[in-house]
Amino acid sequence: MVEGENYIWPKPSVSDFTREHLINANARLIEAAISKGILARTELTFLPLFNFTYADGHRMLSVGGMIVNEFERQKLLSLDHSELYFLKSSLTEEPYEIEVPKVTRKERLYLDKMMPCVDGWVPIDFELKPEKVLAYRNIYKYYPAYTETLL
Repeated sequence: MVEGENYIWPKPSVSDFTREHLINANARLIEAAISKGILARTELTFLPLFNFTYADGHRMLSVGGMIVNEFERQKLLSLDHSELYFLKSSLTEEPYEIEVPKVTRKERLYLDKMMPCVDGWVPIDFELKPEKVLAYRNIYKYYPAYTETLL
C-alpha cells in the first residue's frame, strides 16, 4: 500500500468490526479498494450490481459488479429492476439476504418442478413451511446445482 493511502473510512472504531457489523465493514473495504484501484482509469468506473448475504454455518458475503465505460453503465442502469429485485447500486447497501431452506436433493427436485408456485402453496410430499417455500421461490432460478462424481 502506498504511504498515506487508506482503504478504511475516517475514524473506524472497534465496533465497526464486531460480528454484527463485519459484513458491512467488509463491503466498505472492498468498495474502497476497487474504487482506488481504477482511479487512474478516468474513462472507467465500477458499477456495483449485487451484494448477497447467506449463512450455511458462518454468515457470508458475496459482492459483484462490473468495471464499465459510460455507455455500458447507462445500459446496465436501464435494466428492469422489478425482475432483478436483488440489484444494488452500492456494495454497502443493505445486502439481499439469501435464505435457502434445508431440503434434501429429492425435495429440491420436487420443489423445482413446482416453481414458480402461487402464494401459500406448500408441498404435499414433505413438510415445508409456507415462508420457506416463499424463500425458495425467490431464489430457485439462481440456486446453483452441484454434483459429486467418482471416477
